[in-house]
Amino acid sequence: MPIYIKDLIDKGTLKQWNKFPNILFVDGVEKARICFDKKTKICSHKYVNQITNKEQYSIFRDVFNNINNLQKDLK
Repeated sequence: MPIYIKDLIDKGTLKQWNKFPNILFVDGVEKARICFDKKTKICSHKYVNQITNKEQYSIFRDVFNNINNLQKDLK
């Protein structure tokens, strides 16, 4: 995992799934998850369309956009 993701895990913003360590859950968001592709080293998201709560969507959006911007800065 890249350092920017490890930092978010250490802060408690992201939780890593023990069974599949490349899948990350955002703290405070029930349905959606972030997936890290080890080969391409790019994060994507799943199940965002299942977030029905606007607050949860805002939390997920902010965290994912932050990760996306950090990925772009490294390229």
